[in-house]
Amino acid sequence: MRNRNAGRFSAFIQVRELKAYALAHLGDPGLSPESIAQAGYLSVRQLHRLFAADELSPAAWVREQRLRRCRDDLADPRLRQLAIAEIAMRWGYRSPAHFTRAFFARFGVTPREFRRAASPRHRPAPARQQNAPPP
Repeated sequence: MRNRNAGRFSAFIQVRELKAYALAHLGDPGLSPESIAQAGYLSVRQLHRLFAADELSPAAWVREQRLRRCRDDLADPRLRQLAIAEIAMRWGYRSPAHFTRAFFARFGVTPREFRRAASPRHRPAPARQQNAPPP
């Protein structure tokens, strides 16, 4: 029992290190299960085995992380001057069309629609309570 727990802990640490590597390289369009496995001195099969506990393949995990970073950047008013395609490329997408399809599939809106809705000037004003004094 003790060896099994030690093995799980070791696998947990290894996955954490592999994810840290992947996060540090999300902007690299060449980031793939193969490159992550190579960085961890593993076979791709071993990499998939380690990620199995998370119920996401390494490729799906990378895709999710990239999409989250893109979503965060699209909502950030300080990055408003960047084109959507630039944001996508910052996070490793080679094709704006591919990024738009992936973003829509994950979030149900296009990146443009998301950015517009996240913009402070497009948010509806909070409703005033009746009997509240005007501002």
